[in-house]
Amino acid sequence: MSKIVSEADKLLEKGKIPEAIQKLSEALRAEPLNQLVANKLAKVFSESGQPKKAADVLVALAKRLSEAGKAQVAIAFYKQAVDLNPDDVSLRVRFAEECEEVGKITDAQLHANFALQ
Repeated sequence: MSKIVSEADKLLEKGKIPEAIQKLSEALRAEPLNQLVANKLAKVFSESGQPKKAADVLVALAKRLSEAGKAQVAIAFYKQAVDLNPDDVSLRVRFAEECEEVGKITDAQLHANFALQ
């Protein structure tokens, strides 16, 4: 895994963003719960002007983490995704549902209310 990430880093240093995205995507497919790889891939998308794709990477990871019983960690990734894509109503709803499941009622209400506006 570290070899693939290292290769992606070298590609990024050379400005080969599409190739780096491909390597990081490959690494994430190999280890779908790898938070470091998902963060790096999201960062590359975000820094290359693709915040929606960055948010999609984080949401996919958050869903997998939630399914793996790591709801608290999932919430952090949903929060990052909302920060990148604040107008996505379905993302806000999913984030609100996840917050409610772990007892973060105030956060759940905040994001649910935003989605209803």
